[in-house]
This record gives sequence, C-alpha cells and structure tokens, in this order.
Amino acid sequence: MTCGNAQKRRQRWLRYEWFRDPACRYCGRLTKLGSDDEPENDDLATCDHYVPVARGGIDHRSNWRLSCRKCNGEKGDQWPELWLLDGEVILTPPVPEVKPTTALEQALRAAGFQ
Repeated sequence: MTCGNAQKRRQRWLRYEWFRDPACRYCGRLTKLGSDDEPENDDLATCDHYVPVARGGIDHRSNWRLSCRKCNGEKGDQWPELWLLDGEVILTPPVPEVKPTTALEQALRAAGFQ
C-alpha cells in the first residue's frame, strides 16, 4: 500500500470521526475540518497516532484519535500517558455509538416490554 492511500484512509476516517463528534479526544476543544495548509490554526482536526509510530504504534484506525492540531503537536512522539501527566489535558472518552430508537421500540418500552 502506498503512502498516498494511507493518507486518504486517515482523511476519510478523520471526516467520519469529526461528524460523529468534533471534539478533541484529549482536551475537548471543538475542532474544524480544514487543510493542513492553514497556518496557526490550533482548532484544526488532525489524526493523531495514540501510540506513536516512532514508539511501535501502528498506522491503523485502532490507533488513531481525533485531536486538535495543538494537542497533536504538543504530544509529538511521546507516550500518551506521560504527555497527559505533564500537562493540564483532560482525556475525553470517545462518544459511544447511539442506536436510533424507532417509534415501535418506544411504544413497546412504554407498554412494559423490554
């Protein structure tokens, strides 16, 4: 697989995660979708390798976290736990997927059926 394909996969994943929840997974800041060419935009959504590739992490969605450019830059290639202990960053858990409830399911619950 070429580097270009990996970058496209990360960009698709980033858009998907951003539409689920645009908050940085480290500090909770609301991020914006944009281009890496935007100078000094700390709110830009980026794809962070939770365990850095330089430290043995893999380039796979299971190791990616949506983060603001500021947190991603500050974390660099540090282990996430050590970086989180260093700063005033609060790790925000991923948003759980919510299954939409149909009107029939609501009516059944109201009637006492689980």
